Amino acid sequence: DLDMLIAGRYTEITGTLTISGSQIDTIDIPQLETIGGHVVVMTPNDNLTSISMPQLKTVGGVLGASGNFRLTTIDLPQLKTTGGNVFIYDNGSLTNISLPQLKTVGESVEIAYSDNLTTIDLPQLQSVGGYVHVHNNKSLTSIDLPQLQSFDGGFGIFSNDNLTSIYLPQLESVG
Repeated sequence: DLDMLIAGRYTEITGTLTISGSQIDTIDIPQLETIGGHVVVMTPNDNLTSISMPQLKTVGGVLGASGNFRLTTIDLPQLKTTGGNVFIYDNGSLTNISLPQLKTVGESVEIAYSDNLTTIDLPQLQSVGGYVHVHNNKSLTSIDLPQLQSFDGGFGIFSNDNLTSIYLPQLESVG
């Protein structure tokens, strides 16, 4: 029950959290620390402008947000690891992705079709189990991955018309 999560009554979900078809404008889940399965926030959340889970540290599966056209902010300041993919896709109003503690992604990372996103800054990301794709972000000017050491799949950065800076000083291994 989303109302119970928002009220701060749960710190753990053993399964999957899917939010779709909601009329809420803000997702703020203050006490949730662990999700054993996936977190998926997808269309049609027509009014959604922000996602905040300030205590979330671990996602066992996929972390995904797609098709939320009014979404401007994703704020997960304590998230350290995901067991699956991170996909942030087709969120046309997105301006801010805050994942400052994310260190490990078990599978792939894809950030695409977020026309207002100017910077991708994942300051602690060290390893990705699959590919990294960043594409079709019209306003993107910089990608900063200062701690990324390895990823096991391909690396695709394309169709980001204003991209002028890619920073990967620690990259040692590409699959």
